[in-house]
Amino acid sequence: MYLPTKFCNSYLPENDYIITLVDKNKAICTVQYMDKVFCGGWKTFSIDHNLVEGDSTVFHLVKRTEFQVYVIRAQSLSQVDFGSSLQKSEARVKRIAPQI
Repeated sequence: MYLPTKFCNSYLPENDYIITLVDKNKAICTVQYMDKVFCGGWKTFSIDHNLVEGDSTVFHLVKRTEFQVYVIRAQSLSQVDFGSSLQKSEARVKRIAPQI
């Protein structure tokens, strides 16, 4: 899985590294991080979590080499109240002016 270059340059180690992924049940999976890509271990994570096309993942950087991972199922999106769940989030909102 490819990661955004700007994010990697700002927050992740420059060299190859082992990254820890923690799911909502506190289950841990390690993945190899190389050249802005999760490789070795990512396939295992996706199979273990039954990820399918259309599912989304949210990665919350907890430590320099650890992410809390949330899986949002494609079939459950119609039941999600995004307003209430985002109100409790501590994430910062970045507003982008429209390009004209």
